[in-house]
Amino acid sequence: MKRFFQSIISSNSVALRTRGLLLLSLLLITTTFNASATCVRKDFSDSGGDLYGTSLRLGNINLTSDDLQPVGTVLATSVVNLFPSVGLTNPDTVMFECDLADANNIYQAFATNGDSNVGGFTNFGDNYFQTFFRYTALKLTNVESGVEFTRIWQKVPITHYATVGNKIQIRGRDFSPIRAELIKTDKYDPTPATNSFGCPGPSAIGYTGNYTCPQPNGYVAFSGPGVELEELGHDANLDWTSWGLVRYYALGMNLGPVSTLTNNNTCGVVSTTPLVTFAKISPAELTAGGNRTGSFNVQIKCQDGVESGVQHGQTSIAIQTSMPAYVAAQKINLVNGSGGVSYLLSDGYGTDSSVATGVGIRLEDSKGVTRYFTGWAPCDSTCASSDNSGWYPVLSNADSVGESGGYTTYESTYTAILEAIPGQTPKAGKVDATAYVLVKVQ
Repeated sequence: MKRFFQSIISSNSVALRTRGLLLLSLLLITTTFNASATCVRKDFSDSGGDLYGTSLRLGNINLTSDDLQPVGTVLATSVVNLFPSVGLTNPDTVMFECDLADANNIYQAFATNGDSNVGGFTNFGDNYFQTFFRYTALKLTNVESGVEFTRIWQKVPITHYATVGNKIQIRGRDFSPIRAELIKTDKYDPTPATNSFGCPGPSAIGYTGNYTCPQPNGYVAFSGPGVELEELGHDANLDWTSWGLVRYYALGMNLGPVSTLTNNNTCGVVSTTPLVTFAKISPAELTAGGNRTGSFNVQIKCQDGVESGVQHGQTSIAIQTSMPAYVAAQKINLVNGSGGVSYLLSDGYGTDSSVATGVGIRLEDSKGVTRYFTGWAPCDSTCASSDNSGWYPVLSNADSVGESGGYTTYESTYTAILEAIPGQTPKAGKVDATAYVLVKVQ
């Protein structure tokens, strides 16, 4: 949260003369503003206050030994839409209206919460910023542009919007989704930023529990002709001019479903088969029901006492699509309501003419049971997982291959099946897909 202060100068001849000049300047500025303004704000809902923004919905964060979880390990990821938020629940709300001539001059601006040392002040490198959970750091990325949040206010074009007559309407849904990635670090920094509203610094050593700091981790704002964001190019640690005008849209780990921190026994990925190759197959054979298969192995190491499952505090495993594949899968309805993805698509699917379409990769476990891939959907209201979301008990497809020093190593076998996607027409091209093995305490 930001605070604003005003001071009033005591009346005297010099002060009155100064105030008169300021008033004259203000009138002149106002006249110029009205003459050139082409964008008009239509909605004044507060989505920028500490408790009115959008949750990053990262779910539970588990920290364990460096042996299983070395520094740099990704602890949680999500992709969230800026709206609905606590302060603005309808993503179809028209927020700004501009002239059609302004189509190339409308922007979404963004920065970390730079005046909070757990909200975006302390950069541990590569734009991972310290959070309230000690020994964690968060990176935020504007998905549509790939530009990462920093303390410096940046802008990228808004490329889709509604048109009504000769007007452009910018709705909540027209702002880019935001990708959040939380990693493990080996340091924390108590250096204060400009402000420390709500929490003076990271949590105590050994802390477990909810993310209790009320500070957001980042802000997004609109900028266009007549309503330019003055902070652009400035450091968010020092410049938050438009926050008091209710023009910021906040997002963070501070809103429900709130992230929790645990220190449970868990598992870590040791190795995976790096590459699965498929023999060539024609569109005609695919259409007739043909396929190609390839197997791969995943090896994990688990601490004694690990609890395998998909409920809170239990350890689960998932195979996650790449971000481009997830976006493509959404467009052809391959993502279910729980976030599970039925087919892994090639990177470049639907956008690169050299990539095969109408074909995808289905996943089966060692018993021949089809499994969902997991996508990038954030956790729901309870952050509970299920098979439909692509998360499975970590030991459900695993065989023990050795024990040593309080750890057991397990191996799982999967089959990747290249086949026609139901309801799609196969088209020849290359298949080049990427997936990641994730292990997480729910």
